[in-house]
Amino acid sequence: MGSSPMSYKDFTLEQVSQQFGFAIESNQDLFAGTIQPVLLTEPFRAYLDYSVPLALSINTV
Repeated sequence: MGSSPMSYKDFTLEQVSQQFGFAIESNQDLFAGTIQPVLLTEPFRAYLDYSVPLALSINTV
């Protein structure tokens, strides 16, 4: 209330982290050891086999 909206171009991440005392840790692997591989079902694999080449060919990836 009472403050003007700010555009993203009006500040930097460094300014925000300093002003609010945030610590930016971008080298953390948040999912290390928590994600397990899954097997894809055959219908899903067939869907990917069809749709991925199509998406790549019409540049919608």
